[in-house]
Amino acid sequence: CGGDWWHYCQAGRKILLWIGDATGHGAPAALITSAAKSASTIIERLNITPAQALELLNKSIYDVSKGRIMMTFFLAAYDPETKVLSYANASHEAPFLIKKGSTPLKKKDLIPLNEVNNPRLGQDRETKYKQTTINLDPEDMVLFYTDGIAEIQNKMKMSWGERDFLKAVVSANKDYPTAQEFVARLTQMIQDHRQGEILIDDVTFFVVKNDLNV
Repeated sequence: CGGDWWHYCQAGRKILLWIGDATGHGAPAALITSAAKSASTIIERLNITPAQALELLNKSIYDVSKGRIMMTFFLAAYDPETKVLSYANASHEAPFLIKKGSTPLKKKDLIPLNEVNNPRLGQDRETKYKQTTINLDPEDMVLFYTDGIAEIQNKMKMSWGERDFLKAVVSANKDYPTAQEFVARLTQMIQDHRQGEILIDDVTFFVVKNDLNV
């Protein structure tokens, strides 16, 4: 019963990657994520762009919430044949593109996917959304997340914060591991900071990697 939602699916030859975060907590936020999930089951069957998909999602969420609850959202579509990633952003935290280098990863090497940004879903029913594209190289990784990850508190009520979160991302990816190993490392770092403390916000993240063997 929360406001974070993520999803992935195959739509034709493209892979769609969805992540969103509704404002607020509890049942009202969960109602909005439910609306997004329901709309996505129809949208993923359509041959449309991420920007067009966000426009449909926006109308669905606005009709449910009437502008009282909104949702940040990031939707990407990856074409394995052309290696092109198209994306549109509705005021969500920009995912980070992590490219494999010949030296250990540094904070300055994290590339935010923030070339386009649009209003939140549910803010205005008639919002038009823009999108952009990037090319993914072999072994490129993209980290998607919601803002709750930086708000994780320990027993001293100290938040992890954006700076420590990014340090953890760099540390977990210092030797460019597999996606599964990166997730395991970052999850452990989250638990080490949290120390069993109750979460004050939903925490969501996932990664995708352009595997040479796929």
